[in-house]
Amino acid sequence: MKDLYIIGAGGFSIEVLFLIDRFYKNVWPNIYIVDDNEEKIGLKVRDIDVVCNITDFIFKCENEKETKHDVIVTIGDPKIRRRIINMLVEKKININFPSLMDDTVIFDEKYSSIGKGNIIMDLVSITGNSIIGDFNLIGGRTGIGHHTTIGDFNTFSPRVTILGNVVIGNGNTFGLNSYTMILKNIKDNRTYFGMPAKRIQI
Repeated sequence: MKDLYIIGAGGFSIEVLFLIDRFYKNVWPNIYIVDDNEEKIGLKVRDIDVVCNITDFIFKCENEKETKHDVIVTIGDPKIRRRIINMLVEKKININFPSLMDDTVIFDEKYSSIGKGNIIMDLVSITGNSIIGDFNLIGGRTGIGHHTTIGDFNTFSPRVTILGNVVIGNGNTFGLNSYTMILKNIKDNRTYFGMPAKRIQI
């Protein structure tokens, strides 16, 4: 059995470890946390050790070429998450990116699809004919309507509502209880707010 390495020792890793405790308890014999904040190394998150930084983790994987590890990234910022995952992929180390899904998620498996490295929290609803890409974080009680296409590296805070027939690109963040009506196509990596949505500068 593979070990699991969680990259990120922040608040969201606590929620993910709680999800694992409930629904994935017997999947991994050992779980470790990796974080680039040197002050966190040696500490614990929900009784799980923070063992090393990312560079040391890569070095470990390069020296254990026959050993495959599962990796999930719990960092909310899409740009940082993308940078870390791209770095791991470019190193061509022997790792796998599983998706985690809370058992309370409503997901139309017959007519929808989901990629790798996603984390989908409690009471999320993903209805029919939806496509979810890779490395998305979907917070609890989020609703994603029919015929929605979501790209990669997006972060949905809890209680976001996406209606049907929506296309979402890559690297976007939807804030807690997002209350914005989007009436026309908008671009990735920008900030919009209001009814209807207007671009704002932060």
